[in-house]
Amino acid sequence: MGRMGCFAPDDLRAIAIGEQSGALPQSLNQLATRYAQRERDRKKLWSAVTYPLMLLLIAPILLNVPALLTGGLSLGGYLIQITILPALLLGGRVVVRAVQRRPHHRSAMHTVLRRVPILGAVLKQDRSRAFLSSARMLMGSGVGIRAAFRDLAVSSEDPQLIAAIQTWEENLEQGVSLSEALSTVEVIDPEARQLLGNAAHSGRLEEALDTLTSLHALAKSHRTQQLYTIVRVGSVLLLAALLAAWLL
Repeated sequence: MGRMGCFAPDDLRAIAIGEQSGALPQSLNQLATRYAQRERDRKKLWSAVTYPLMLLLIAPILLNVPALLTGGLSLGGYLIQITILPALLLGGRVVVRAVQRRPHHRSAMHTVLRRVPILGAVLKQDRSRAFLSSARMLMGSGVGIRAAFRDLAVSSEDPQLIAAIQTWEENLEQGVSLSEALSTVEVIDPEARQLLGNAAHSGRLEEALDTLTSLHALAKSHRTQQLYTIVRVGSVLLLAALLAAWLL
């Protein structure tokens, strides 16, 4: 499955452990649920972004027609005007894909995006949910929590997360409680840390991870809906501005 290039390293690790421990069906079911939710969120956001992108691409074509017809803009100038934005969008996509291939640059880009209002909250929820659900999947396959967190950090290739997990393990070895030790792990929010700490004492850690995964999925869905609404309202305002500029 690794040769297919369709799965993240931590997912492949969970599949391999599930196969060895006889829990492969459970691992695959959890993966299927996660990928299905991710695809639903992606389609919803893409449907919201497609409309304003189309408006932005059509706007230069329409707004420059009067200048072209009256002679205020040459044909060459008109072609330049209508191709600038598509060229910028294409160039931006190439840059983003190049950045994502480098772990350090990808980590820096994600850090910046997580500071954007609403979008940052969506990304944080998705990151936390993916981390916790992957940990749950590994633990369900017989891996301990320390090994699960360590494997996920290494497979993420995120230097900050790797350093945070290393500090977390050092704190555990010094006798610090699980919830206090998790204070260095930014991917897990404070409420989740406390819940995991309490669950560790009661021996219900896997149930706590299931609960947290569900709560993060609901929170992400709510934030995604907010982002969808904002983009839709922005699209209407943009269309109104284009019509006003065309008429005036």
